[in-house]
Amino acid sequence: LPLIADTFQVALTRPLEEFGVLQILLLRLTLNVTNNNPRASDVFARASLMSAMGQVMITRFSQISRFMLEEDLSVAVDHLILVLGVMINFAEWSPACRESLQTLHRDTSDPLDGMVSAFADSLEALVKKLKGVKGLKI
Repeated sequence: LPLIADTFQVALTRPLEEFGVLQILLLRLTLNVTNNNPRASDVFARASLMSAMGQVMITRFSQISRFMLEEDLSVAVDHLILVLGVMINFAEWSPACRESLQTLHRDTSDPLDGMVSAFADSLEALVKKLKGVKGLKI
């Protein structure tokens, strides 16, 4: 598991344009080995990994909010869903991972504010689009 954690962290720091099939498989592997497994999730408890995951989420939310080709959008959404799933596993099963994320509070590498802002911006954009739909009440 430490080797998977190391490889996972390196994969997340690669440019998203280079994020390919091997990285997607690594995300799925991480998701599977940490699901319902506190001990496995604890192996991934690193502030640097939590920060890298948060930065990937922020970037993907930003990409999704812009115009993209359908195929690119599908890849970005799949990637975002997998990263969110892994982060949920960590948050649910590992107190050590939660503590690692909290150690980033007020640090320049803290992704939490960026993740909340990206989510809020995406929600705001969606509401604007929906307000333009005739007959729909919001």
